[in-house]
Amino acid sequence: MEDVGTNAPYVVERVRQQIDDSFTILSMELMHAAQAADLRLKEHPERKLATATAKLHDAFREKVPFLDQDRSMTPDISAGAAFLKTYGSKTQ
Repeated sequence: MEDVGTNAPYVVERVRQQIDDSFTILSMELMHAAQAADLRLKEHPERKLATATAKLHDAFREKVPFLDQDRSMTPDISAGAAFLKTYGSKTQ
């Protein structure tokens, strides 16, 4: 007998979780990149970000502030992931 049941709902849920995890990882990467850019610009203000990069950086910094003192990063990571989920659709 062939199995008529499908695992599609389970597979869809697993893929959805993987996508969410990817946004979390990308949020952490963008936090590090923005922090590095801010520190570099502070030390060398004559160096500028490219126009598109500066636009992304500025929009990201509205949601995730510069890390000037030690704090829990969990809210920043969540805010960054939410930002990334909506940013691409706003720029197209």
